[in-house]
Amino acid sequence: MSDLHPNAALAPPRPSLSLEPGAIRAVKTSTSRSARPSLEREKGKAISVEPQKPRDPRRQHINFRRQQSDSPPLATQPAPPATYDADGGEGSTRVSHENNYEKLPSFIPLQSPKEKLLSPEEQEFERALRRRRIRVMAICAIILLLVIATIILLVRIVRPKLVGAIDGIGHNSTTTLNDDQSRCLNDFRDNAPSNPTAYQCSNCLPTLQSVSSDFLNSASNARDADLIAAAKQFCGASSIFTSANTGGQNAFSSAGWMKDVKICTWGGVTCDGSGSITALSLQHPAIPQVIPGALSALTSLVSLSITGDKNDPTGPLNGSLPSSLRDLQLYNTSFQGFESDAIFKQDGALAKLKSLTMDGNWAMGGSLPDSILNVPLQNLTVRNQNLYPNLLGIGSSTVFAETLELLDLSYNGFTQNLTSLSLPRLLTLDLSNNNLVFVSPGFAFPSLLRVVHMQNNPALHGGLSSALCQSTWLTDCNFQLTGFSSTPNITCGICRFN
Repeated sequence: MSDLHPNAALAPPRPSLSLEPGAIRAVKTSTSRSARPSLEREKGKAISVEPQKPRDPRRQHINFRRQQSDSPPLATQPAPPATYDADGGEGSTRVSHENNYEKLPSFIPLQSPKEKLLSPEEQEFERALRRRRIRVMAICAIILLLVIATIILLVRIVRPKLVGAIDGIGHNSTTTLNDDQSRCLNDFRDNAPSNPTAYQCSNCLPTLQSVSSDFLNSASNARDADLIAAAKQFCGASSIFTSANTGGQNAFSSAGWMKDVKICTWGGVTCDGSGSITALSLQHPAIPQVIPGALSALTSLVSLSITGDKNDPTGPLNGSLPSSLRDLQLYNTSFQGFESDAIFKQDGALAKLKSLTMDGNWAMGGSLPDSILNVPLQNLTVRNQNLYPNLLGIGSSTVFAETLELLDLSYNGFTQNLTSLSLPRLLTLDLSNNNLVFVSPGFAFPSLLRVVHMQNNPALHGGLSSALCQSTWLTDCNFQLTGFSSTPNITCGICRFN
């Protein structure tokens, strides 16, 4: 102990102090300053004071961990008692702290505070809470989609009515019904279903036909427009019933006519999806005596077939036929022909006809109007009614050349020569049972013909073209009971002569 002060053994022992780190530094500094002059004088050497070391990061980590635990903070822990070395320093205290630091592990893993604080039960609760939130969000999304779908549906239902109401502003004169129109409409809705024969079609049909298109096309009037259309269809069909004689009306009644206003259930009536009549097939005795004018109200009628008893129906065929007709078939009637050739002209009732079949109508006369040559017919059948047709005109019609596929003029007894027939689309030609005389050697049968019937023309003779005899399209060819039948060893493809 030679380095100690000579009086050190006699000096009273210094009390042990427990100080905070900051206080230790203050004591150390003051002690060092006060002790330095005497020590330097006595020992003759300078005592160096160690600079204070920076805080160890591990100590900061320890403080953080202690704050997170249930133990008191580090500041409340009693500091180790300060010890002093012989020269009045704090060396032993510093050494003890360093020893404590060396005992710490080199790395302390960090843990999430949430993981540290939550027990397994609490973690399971958190997971259940998240699942519940997800379910709530899914339910909210479904409810939102349902609300959007409901809004879209309401818009689609309400919008037409709103548009109709807006369209009606400023157009009251054309989008409302007058008193007569309202009366006829209400009568058809309220009374006609139970008593159809009492409905006044003679007055109400023209009244309802005068309803403006603005009213009929307005979305807000859709229900009334449907009733008006049904009333007009009913009146058009019922006019056929009222035009029949007593026997005819009885026959109609047996077929369900005028039992109600459901015209599509009546016998011989065909309707489309909207309830409009598209086809009528009337056979004796359930036939009208004349073509009623109200038939024109059937604006969707495409096909009309009437089979009479050679006495009825009668009268001329006139503009009462609806312009929608594409197929007209008349069998054994007593019609006196066409009222005028205007019926086949551009604006006529039959201007768009595709098929005309007339058979056994002896009162029709011996000729067809020349205007028929401008109708785009695909089928022209005029049989058994003493017709003297204009074969030359038919064969040279530019319209028929583009459309006609079937020409049947059999059983008319007319006398003519065959010189020209320029109908390149023709598939069936039937001129049988007439008085044809001569087939010109230059006569060219249409090349696409499948069927040729020339039988029962006893005087028919002449020449047959090689195109006919060599045709690969021909399936039926008949020249029996003609002048060719007496020609020895005559052959022409599949044609029959005997």
